[in-house]
Amino acid sequence: MVRAISLSLTILIAIILVDSTVNCFDGIFEDIEEALATFEAINNTFTQLNETFTTVTNDVTGILDSLCFSAYNDVEVQGKGMVPMDSVKVGDYVRVFRSSFSSSSSGINVENNKGDDDSDYSRVFSLAHLDHNLEANFLQLHYDVHTEGKGARLLNVAHKPLEITGRHMVYVVGKGVIRADEVKVGDELQLHLHLDTSSDGNPERISKMMALVNEIGSVKRKGVYAPVTESGDLIVSGVRASSYYAFLDGVPSNAQHTLTHLFFAPHRLLCSNYDFGLCESEMHTDGYTNWAYWAIRVMEITNKVIVWTSVQCMLALLSFPFLLAGFILEKVIGMILSPFTTATMTLVTIPFAYTAMILSMKEKDNAMMSNH
Repeated sequence: MVRAISLSLTILIAIILVDSTVNCFDGIFEDIEEALATFEAINNTFTQLNETFTTVTNDVTGILDSLCFSAYNDVEVQGKGMVPMDSVKVGDYVRVFRSSFSSSSSGINVENNKGDDDSDYSRVFSLAHLDHNLEANFLQLHYDVHTEGKGARLLNVAHKPLEITGRHMVYVVGKGVIRADEVKVGDELQLHLHLDTSSDGNPERISKMMALVNEIGSVKRKGVYAPVTESGDLIVSGVRASSYYAFLDGVPSNAQHTLTHLFFAPHRLLCSNYDFGLCESEMHTDGYTNWAYWAIRVMEITNKVIVWTSVQCMLALLSFPFLLAGFILEKVIGMILSPFTTATMTLVTIPFAYTAMILSMKEKDNAMMSNH
């Protein structure tokens, strides 16, 4: 009897243990299934993020051709004269807008026949975009030159329209540096002209000269080019253009021109003060210089993902101290190597440049608020 009871209890305990074990494994299996479902959800999320990133990247790739000049433009190279844009090389000294000869009221840069000095030209240290085979859409900024005054004869008045992509920046009198696709008919471009002043050598006899935009067209051409000069600007087809382009839709173009010029400070520092051969041997990826390719990609993706103007402006302001540090280092080393150069004057103007950038951002914010 006792044996029967013991056997029954043993069997009962075994059944209970087996049932508990089965329930335990059922719980484990349920936990595993939940973990697998969570993992699958996480995997799907990462897949969606990857697809989104790929889509954004593809979108960026689709607009990367909007950052340059066409080969149709003319540029004046020291020692070579007028050359087509596609023949400009790293190391060439190209004509720039000489501010000491400029008129703030008319935006004219006068060159007389008494000869040039080095300040009339700036060295090309990078070809930010170089692709002879890429087809791109360019804006054509046609302009008329209006002159008044006596005793001066204009030379080489015939000019080509400026062919430039929409995001590239140009100088407009009264507006500063703006995107080419923001230029309007009637805007005055900053003009460079050659005057024959052999009679008395006085270019001031010209009271007013204006390059007024009279037509804006478009054209598709093969070949894209973006020479970057040490001064950050150059004369293209007779008018002043920036070496840079505006990536962010929410940040004023004037501020982007300043920030981009600061960004290139380490590049200029290495090439101009250490070994210019580093610039002459630059390589390109997808047509863009490897010195800045990563930054171009980051800026384009940022503009696609972060669409809020206030956030873009905040990011631009946050980047300013870091970019400024590199710029100051460039100028300090330049002053050490050359005790008193234009670098000294540039360093002094840093606070004014920062103030101008802040005011430009505030003006854009105020304009947007008034539009709403």
